[in-house]
Amino acid sequence: MNYFQELLKITSTGKSWFSKKRLEGSLAFTIGHIGMIVYLIMNICGMPMVDMAIWASIEFTIAGYNTYHIQKQKKEDKKETKA
Repeated sequence: MNYFQELLKITSTGKSWFSKKRLEGSLAFTIGHIGMIVYLIMNICGMPMVDMAIWASIEFTIAGYNTYHIQKQKKEDKKETKA
């Protein structure tokens, strides 16, 4: 199976192994995560503990948000297949 062809099917009306919503969500999460890591690396020496706690809480919030939407989509998919 050619994964590149499957990725191209995401934008078409054909069936694909990949979910467009999950791919978009994962891409947004990855970009946000990389940005936060770069910020942390650039400012770790002068970062007070409060800023570190805020940084960690934002990381966990983003991860929880992404996980919540994946689980919500799974539940919706199960309802659609049963109906």
